[in-house]
Amino acid sequence: MIVKKTKNGISSVIAVLEENPVPFYYYILSFWSIILLRILIEIFTDTDAQKIITPGMVIHFSLFYIFLAIAGIIIFHHTTGIPTGKVSRVILPGFAIILLGPLFDLMISWGAGFNMSYLTPRLHGNLLYRFFAFGGPLGKHGGITPGMKIEVAVILLLSFAYFRIKKTGIIKSIVTAVILYCIIFACAVMPFIGKALLNAFNLEYKYSERLFINIYFLLILISIPYLFFLFNKTFFKEILKDIRIFRALHYELMFVLGIAVTAIVASKTIIFDTDNIFHFIFIPAAILFAGIAALITNNIEDKDIDRISNPNRPSVTKTIPHKDYALIAIVSMLLSCIYAAAAGYIMLFFVLIFSGNYFLFSMPPFRLKRVPILSKLLISGNSLMLVLAGYYYILRDFRDFPFSVTLLFIIGITAVVNFIDIKDYEGDKNAGILTLPVIAGIKNSKMIIGTAFFLVYVSTYFVFKNTYLLAGAAGTGFVQYLLVNRAKYNEKPVFIVYLISLFSIIIYIFIFYS
Repeated sequence: MIVKKTKNGISSVIAVLEENPVPFYYYILSFWSIILLRILIEIFTDTDAQKIITPGMVIHFSLFYIFLAIAGIIIFHHTTGIPTGKVSRVILPGFAIILLGPLFDLMISWGAGFNMSYLTPRLHGNLLYRFFAFGGPLGKHGGITPGMKIEVAVILLLSFAYFRIKKTGIIKSIVTAVILYCIIFACAVMPFIGKALLNAFNLEYKYSERLFINIYFLLILISIPYLFFLFNKTFFKEILKDIRIFRALHYELMFVLGIAVTAIVASKTIIFDTDNIFHFIFIPAAILFAGIAALITNNIEDKDIDRISNPNRPSVTKTIPHKDYALIAIVSMLLSCIYAAAAGYIMLFFVLIFSGNYFLFSMPPFRLKRVPILSKLLISGNSLMLVLAGYYYILRDFRDFPFSVTLLFIIGITAVVNFIDIKDYEGDKNAGILTLPVIAGIKNSKMIIGTAFFLVYVSTYFVFKNTYLLAGAAGTGFVQYLLVNRAKYNEKPVFIVYLISLFSIIIYIFIFYS
């Protein structure tokens, strides 16, 4: 009878949480409030910690619980088949359980508290024993406290109950509860994982809050795309199709080119340390997220043009409703800022300029894409901005950045990038957008753009002063001229030859200048 009443009570709570009509961000704010409350209580429970709250502590703990929430949502969805939206409405407020750990510690210790900590390589051994012993003994150096063990036990029991209520088989429910415990235990032994990760790159492990912040940022970055895929497969596929991979690769390679330029200036190449090994992932991720946000806002504003030139875009087909499409742009921009900031405020500054330039390019009131020359100057300027980001990533300074490279972008790339408007000629003409093809006509603009390609390739001689490289660059530039001026124009081959040549130049720099 008690078991039946308990089950009915849990079922009622789950039903209320799943069907509550309040906006989803209420659940997110509740989750965030719980995390902050847990941090505060833990400060007064942990006997080894200083009784202060630092920004690093708040970020570290927040990322820890955000990762666990994402992992929980994914696991619960796969186990029960319940949509991730409904699962999230149970899991996020369900994190109130994390308040039990420090509260039970205070009660068990009669207010004295216990020393909560990760299991660390220096202080804790025999992980296999500790796995089966629910963290093992606490010891004088801290570890998994009695309250934490009770907290985890409650999480596993309630998770098992949720699976059974959702008609999941008993064996599958048990196996999933064990998997959930494995993930929680993996987080408890994160110092061991961090040490193994750094040792794999021959880097010295040192216990630090910054290291764990980077690790959880990385885990969340890996998890987010899959969570989005589970949330709405149609939205995910439409965004993936619309990313325009060649443009995305261009901007990612601009960052790598900036790293390569440091080899020319200072004969210096990337040397990984415990911070920048993560930043080498975070910065490209920030660039990609910023690109997605810019792409969506541009699509929304260019909807009428795309009905003619690009009828398969989500803004035209409405496979993603306008409200959701705009929300994806906002979330992408937020993620871009977060991961740029994770690599330092200078990188955040670059990403904000990059995004701001694209806003000026695409959106009212300026909508500078309608202004000849200036519109392409913004695009070449954004490319240069990412080269500078790569340069700063290595040297932590902007001094001695080659003026020849700046000139190449401001003049050369500004002229060349007009090729992206050739395929949109009809749509731009209909909308009154004054691109080079609209002003000069298709035939003349192709000759101008093709010639610009050739001259830009040849002008790389002034950067490298290499006659052999000049011959190859001239040949590739002529190929680009021919591709641009084909009767049946196709943008893809132009992009492919450009990206291959850019990648080749980067490799050349690393080989001959490092």
